[in-house]
Amino acid sequence: MNSRPFAVAALAAAVALAAAGCANVQTTNRFGAAVGGKELSPRDSIVVENSGFYLFGVVPLVSGSIVNPGGSTLFNNTVTLENNLRLLEAEAAKKGPFVLDGISSVEDSSSAWSIGIVSRKTVTTSASVYDADRTPSSPAP
Repeated sequence: MNSRPFAVAALAAAVALAAAGCANVQTTNRFGAAVGGKELSPRDSIVVENSGFYLFGVVPLVSGSIVNPGGSTLFNNTVTLENNLRLLEAEAAKKGPFVLDGISSVEDSSSAWSIGIVSRKTVTTSASVYDADRTPSSPAP
């Protein structure tokens, strides 16, 4: 029995998994007009998404790097709400003191495509960022 096709397939699957886990941070500061004549627009809106693959839904294979967003890390469970909040706060702090508002997080898991052997987990967290002295409850005059 020739095991070469199996080895090639296993190597291809390993490479695909290694490239698949990813942490992304996206920021925008483009918003609509003022509301009721008062400027209530946030400074930024940030979305953090981190995903990874797990063996039997428990053993982390590859996930997004929280140290180097856009990269991957092997055998570390970085796909957590806590890590997403750390990335979100670090991004918000780049422009000075801030207040987060409207924090929202969604966790999604999927393993149907692999019959439960390998599953994918994604945590997406978003928030509006206001300057520390200008929050939704204290708009500019």
